[in-house]
Amino acid sequence: MTEYVHDFRTSLAASHACADEPFWERIYRAMFGPDLVACVSTANALDWQRRGVDRLVILQDGTQYNIDEKRRAWADTSDVMLEYMHQFDNGYVEPGWVAKPNRAHHFVCYAWVPRQLALLMTWPLLRRAWRQYGEEWRGRYPTYSARNRSYCSLNVAVPTGVLLETLQRASWVNWGTQPARAMDMHISASVRSSGQGALWPPRGDC
Repeated sequence: MTEYVHDFRTSLAASHACADEPFWERIYRAMFGPDLVACVSTANALDWQRRGVDRLVILQDGTQYNIDEKRRAWADTSDVMLEYMHQFDNGYVEPGWVAKPNRAHHFVCYAWVPRQLALLMTWPLLRRAWRQYGEEWRGRYPTYSARNRSYCSLNVAVPTGVLLETLQRASWVNWGTQPARAMDMHISASVRSSGQGALWPPRGDC
């Protein structure tokens, strides 16, 4: 159980120190290639920060992607920490970042800094995956509490392979009468037949 103390502005100040680290731009240049024309930190924009946006990525055609950045300071890539709840000392409870509605970002970029490895997740799929499996994950995987100045944040450590497979499932939409379990079996069979069953760790020059 890890405990530490901070509040939002203190945490924001700490994130400012990391915002200009060059690896962030390297991640987005690797992801978007020559289409990337600008990569702008929102470290000094409190409104963007409160809406979950750490960086604006702008492409040649004018498309703008808002990105929430999660910086992990240790090398173990076996799980992804999803913060699902804040429990305040006065009894008030609010959702953590993975469970909050009305976020303004399009992607969550989760970076394991010592490994120089990042996972870029689309926010709609991550939100759908959480709605479908969040309760199950909370009952199955370890939860870690981080002590802040006036509240505790609760984080569930979801195995990375499980999360990736769930994101893949969340990209499928069944609007017909086929039972959900039958659809799950169909997706699993498709993944196996395509040779993509081993989704983690990544291969090649990622």
